Amino acid sequence: MMENLRINRIVELSGHHDTVADIGTDHGFTSLLLLRTGRATKVIATDISSDSLSKARRLFEQEGVQDLTECRTGDGLDVLEAGEADACIISGMGGHLIMKMLERDMDKVRTMDRLVLSPQSNIPEFRQGLMRNGLHVSVETAVFENDHFYTVFVADGHGEPVVYTEEELLTGKSGLIYDRKGYEGYIFHLLEKNRRMLSYSLSLKRRTELERENSILENFKHLLNGEQI
Repeated sequence: MMENLRINRIVELSGHHDTVADIGTDHGFTSLLLLRTGRATKVIATDISSDSLSKARRLFEQEGVQDLTECRTGDGLDVLEAGEADACIISGMGGHLIMKMLERDMDKVRTMDRLVLSPQSNIPEFRQGLMRNGLHVSVETAVFENDHFYTVFVADGHGEPVVYTEEELLTGKSGLIYDRKGYEGYIFHLLEKNRRMLSYSLSLKRRTELERENSILENFKHLLNGEQI
């Protein structure tokens, strides 16, 4: 199996559980690593694509873990019964899609001990969704791989609901950051992205928005460095 920093981080943050649902498993690498590292006793690997699921099934057979996996074709958490998975991993999708999946089956979400969620886009809106649905967030992090930053959240429906300030919807909460040095690179990436946009011809409103975002991001970068802001 190929080395994948994002998958390694997701599995690292998944905890240890009897049954883990790997939603949108695709190639099945995350499911396999969960079993190899003893983070799961059983994995329910799901995907909306039967072709993708057949790739995962072949991988499980090649690695001799087919008796520890169950493959199901379906959309999101639709293929799960409430309470049959102790934890759930959803990664490799946009933030809006992941949040839509969670909100459609929030009764199932609240039976799980841990959610490991890795949205690839719309991160501030995703944080809003976590807060809107009263989910507890214990970890936020970002992993750089293949010229892209992947965000990862650890959440559940049992702890104290997360509350983000307007600024934290953009940056994340400093007290929840796992690997602060790595997250600093993510903040720098957001700053550089905004700076590139500021070099274009923009409306006054949009330019003001980006400049305000950069001020917030700069302050947060100093906070991660332990500097006074």
